[in-house]
Formats: sequence, structure tokens, C-alpha cells
Amino acid sequence: VLWVDGMPHRVQVDSGSSTLALFSSACNNCGEHINLPYNSTNIVPCDSSCTRCTQDRSACYFDIRYADGSGVTGHTAISDVRVGSETGPLAPGLTVGAIDY
Repeated sequence: VLWVDGMPHRVQVDSGSSTLALFSSACNNCGEHINLPYNSTNIVPCDSSCTRCTQDRSACYFDIRYADGSGVTGHTAISDVRVGSETGPLAPGLTVGAIDY
């Protein structure tokens, strides 16, 4: 379990991705999940540090593709992440992908 901004998220570790991606409440086609949606207000803005921006240019964009042809896309945000419990080791200020599509 990862605790992201104080909310628990059960995740599958994808060792081939550099982005921790969590479903956001903006995702209308994401189906049912056991986790509550990830909704950080600390969105990474679209600026010169982004390699890509969302279509409306409001945030940095991410796109992860898997070998089976599936994938996820969305915007990025900065969050504090803890491993195992609310008091587990802290990784402050991590970039997290909020899956929107």
C-alpha cells in the first residue's frame, strides 16, 4: 500500500515505468477500482520543464504504453508518498500521474 497525500492506494508495481500512475476522478472510462480517486491540487503546470502538455495546456502530460497495446494518459501532480502505512518512510514531493483518459 502506498499512502499518497494521506490517502491509501493499493498499486501494482510496474518496474518498466518511471511514473506512479493513479486514477483521478476526471477519468470517465476507467471502470471500477478499489481505490478512491487521486485528486491532488498541486498540479505540475505546463511550462518549459514539461516535455509535453495537456491539450488545454494547463498541466504537464504523461503517456504510458504497455506491451499489450494498452496504456494510460493524464496530467502530473506533486504529492508526498509513504510506503506501507501513514507513518511509513516518506518520499516528499514525488511527481505522480493522475490518469484522466
